[in-house]
Amino acid sequence: MKNFISKDYLLTTDFARELYHRYAEGEPIIDYHCHLSPREIAENKKFSNITELWLYADHYKWRAMRGNGVPEEFITGSRSSYEKFEKWEWIYGHSPRATLNFSKRLACGTVHIHLNIAENRINSCQFGGDFIGNLPTNELEKALTSLPYDRDAIYKVLTQKDVSRYFDGVTAIELLQLIIQ
Repeated sequence: MKNFISKDYLLTTDFARELYHRYAEGEPIIDYHCHLSPREIAENKKFSNITELWLYADHYKWRAMRGNGVPEEFITGSRSSYEKFEKWEWIYGHSPRATLNFSKRLACGTVHIHLNIAENRINSCQFGGDFIGNLPTNELEKALTSLPYDRDAIYKVLTQKDVSRYFDGVTAIELLQLIIQ
């Protein structure tokens, strides 16, 4: 499977790749809107973990977390750095409900997928379309339901379930590209 983030991540044109690789790639990253102390930046402070770097001094993140109902012990309280960073809301914030409908022409025919997502989990999944397969899709739909709506988690299930039995001639990667667009 191709890495999601590669050396050309977000560089979608030849011009963008040339500009970045020729002029910017070797330069330091400077974030003028961070909440690190200028002294810590100037002294090249070594942080003990990502939680200390990203969360400890950022009152904007604290306010957002409080607004999403996260207990104070996970914001500025006594929980470990790991427990704080592990909280879903720190990284993603509130994940709204979503209904996703995708269609794609594959080797087996046209496959439609209908997904209901809440808190970044697949609540329901239904395949349809005019495709050819040897097995009904309800077993695969059941295996995908309750998974995080996450490329790696879905890919793991698709590789365990020989998807070509449900969609003749289709690989796990091809079906993944339909599910996560």
